[in-house]
Order: sequence, then C-alpha cells, then structure tokens
Amino acid sequence: MNIFKTTDIKELLKHQSESVQLSVLNRDKPVGANKLFKKLMQKNFRVIGIVSKENSIKDIESLLEKDIPDNLKKDTFYQSWISDMAQICELFSTITKSKAVDFCLSTVRGCRRYHIDHVPMRLLVTYAGKGTEWIPDEAADRKSFENGAPNEKILKDPLQRKFMETWDIAIFRGGSQGLLHRTPDAALNESSILLRLDHEYFWDKIIKQSKNSV
Repeated sequence: MNIFKTTDIKELLKHQSESVQLSVLNRDKPVGANKLFKKLMQKNFRVIGIVSKENSIKDIESLLEKDIPDNLKKDTFYQSWISDMAQICELFSTITKSKAVDFCLSTVRGCRRYHIDHVPMRLLVTYAGKGTEWIPDEAADRKSFENGAPNEKILKDPLQRKFMETWDIAIFRGGSQGLLHRTPDAALNESSILLRLDHEYFWDKIIKQSKNSV
C-alpha cells in the first residue's frame, strides 16, 4: 500500500501518481469553526453542483444560497469556510487538469459497506463529525470484498482501522487497486459535514447512465 501524507500543499500536488492509494494533506483546525458547524448540523442538507476554478467562491455561495440560513451566513467564520472550500476546489481542478469540479456538501452520509470509488480519484474533507474510515491492504480481505461479503469478513483486523482527521484533505484513488473505505458508524448515526469533490464529468456520466437504464 502506498499512502502519502504531508503538510505542504506543493508536495501534495507533486505526489499524484496512480501508485498512491491515498494522499493526505494534514491541516490545523481553525478557531471558530465548531460553533458554526454545530448550528449547521441542526438541519440536514445535501448540496450538489458544479464549481468552476475561475469563479469558485461565487459558485459555492450560489450553491449554498438556499440551504444555509441567512443568520448563519452572518457568522464571522462563514466567509472563511467558503474561501477554504473554494481553494480546495481550485486545488482539485489543478490536480484533475479540469476547469471545474463536481461539488457535493452534505450532513448525511450512508456508505455503510467498505467500498472502492468507481472514479479515478475523489477528494474528501470532513469538516465536522467523524472522519472517513479506511483500512490498509494488509488488514483487508479484498477477495471477500470482491465477492460481496459483509464488513466483518472484509476487515481482518479491527485494530488496523484508520480514520481521517477533521479538516485534513484526503484524495482517494478508485479503480481495482483503490483504497477500501466507508462511512464510520459514528457518522452513520449522527450528523456530520462532508465535502466531496469529483472530476467535472462525474455527474454527467451518472445522469447518462440513469437515462440509459430507463
């Protein structure tokens, strides 16, 4: 297994090869975030849309316009959070060599089973709540996973489970050699705030597949 961790965004940009299953940018947790997020999680929401590299802040503000109450938009930390998400969108656009990214921000998560994403790469940031759970290859029975077995059969050693830290930027590789991960039990039972970014063509592909199956 090839896991890359850094605190330098330039190093993160350099180490984007197919052999790296997981790249992590460790970040400090800013002061003032928890107060806003606690209020945000009182009501469930899921926002999906396109965020362009050129107009990332305006695009995110537009996407969140109807779902974020006006009183929370006045919170002193709100604009800092918008700027942070915009910078991450720009980062992922650079990594995927695209002009925009597919943006999903949600308080509800439901990936109970260990899985591998059906995309070349996906970026995740847990802003509040329990971070994404993942398991190293040596602790996973990938054959059981491929055969559709439950989590108890896939995870060989529960002590080897890993969890993303809040605010860390994680880039998960998908495909046959991708990283096995899931929504942790704590996030299945309680609200959290998760940012998920995909290549700009991801939702186009999903929509086309849905139309073809009708």
